[in-house]
Amino acid sequence: MKQAQTLHELRKLPWSPQLEKRISYIKRRGLARNYTHQPEVRLAVFSRDHFQCQQCGSPEHLTVDHILSVYRGGTDDFDNLQTLCNPCNAGKSP
Repeated sequence: MKQAQTLHELRKLPWSPQLEKRISYIKRRGLARNYTHQPEVRLAVFSRDHFQCQQCGSPEHLTVDHILSVYRGGTDDFDNLQTLCNPCNAGKSP
């Protein structure tokens, strides 16, 4: 299997039992969260969201947030990510 660093890259590969095991391992170990911290992903999310918090509109202290948390079954897919400022992100219910 091709060596891949992120779930995003792994999901592009043809399905196989080994691939499923690798994805499961990454999710269990919490390694999947590194994906959203990659600078190019953060910049793409911020750019799509016009560098503004999607809850209050603030352009300061921006973070990338999972709309549906990974804990609740959300993914690192681009459409599950949004820009939130730190206060709005901290105010989200778990």
